[in-house]
Amino acid sequence: MGSLSNFVSFIVSLGLALAFCSGNVQAEISTNVDDLRFYYYPTANDGVEIVFNNGASLSASNLKAATPTIIVIDGFLSNLTTPMSQNVKNAYVANGGDNLNVIVLDWGRLSGSGQSLANPLDTVSYYTTVIGNVPEIGQRVADFLNFLQVNKQIQFSDVTVVGHSLGAHVAGDVGKSVQNTYGGLLTRIAGLDPAGPLYDLQLIPSLRLDRNDASFVDVYHTNRGVLGIIDDIGQVNVYVNGGSSQPGCTTADITGTKGYCSHSYSWKFFISGFQTNYLACPCLGLIVDCICLNCNNCSKGIPVGPNISYSASECSLYTVSSGPLP
Repeated sequence: MGSLSNFVSFIVSLGLALAFCSGNVQAEISTNVDDLRFYYYPTANDGVEIVFNNGASLSASNLKAATPTIIVIDGFLSNLTTPMSQNVKNAYVANGGDNLNVIVLDWGRLSGSGQSLANPLDTVSYYTTVIGNVPEIGQRVADFLNFLQVNKQIQFSDVTVVGHSLGAHVAGDVGKSVQNTYGGLLTRIAGLDPAGPLYDLQLIPSLRLDRNDASFVDVYHTNRGVLGIIDDIGQVNVYVNGGSSQPGCTTADITGTKGYCSHSYSWKFFISGFQTNYLACPCLGLIVDCICLNCNNCSKGIPVGPNISYSASECSLYTVSSGPLP
């Protein structure tokens, strides 16, 4: 799988070079973190914007003080209305009730949202521009969390960040910035098939999501080596249905955007864990998929998904089975 990952990254890099040679610079994508938007959802349909460093907007939001808080971050080309942002938010609101704050990061101006993908060279240029935004976005989200800490007594240890694809690497930078700037530590980062292109085989933890970016980091692999990262970068790495391709996605992954259906399966699987008690078993990580060592006698199985135990790290590699998801 490493050779495939290298090939994908090579094509992306080659496309970028050609795009630059043709003078194809994408000015439409913002690099200004002031264009980030934070929306708090007291109910699934009532989003309230909290403006960074604006005490009046924070007071008007009625965000619950000293309360566990979820930050939802989708990936490349995303915005507030994309399916992951909305569905993960809705699941947490429905299951958290009054005991949770749910906030969605809308980074659409900086994620490339709305750009046409008709030209592959443009797409490569968009992607690399957006990757360049990731560290500063992570810093701004950390600053926003400190704003909540000062004004609403929401500690860093109260915060879980759920990030999909490129949003998982944003989450990693949030965790790094919380540590480096404020000496704090997020309680959890859940990485949902973290983006692979230009991140695969990246051995420098400061440039991607890493197991040390929060007290607990769990990663769900669903499209490993295509759109998802091949590396085991979490404290717990869950290979869903082997980690590469997902049930119900074969046709879509071939006829549509390569790997997109399996890549999106990660967040669908994750939130389905609110209703389904998934038990993941220790597995053997091979070149392609993660194979269960003894699925008929899973004495060291762990529950995975939103309600995973934060102490579930006796083994770092786990596999779990699931059927097609809507």
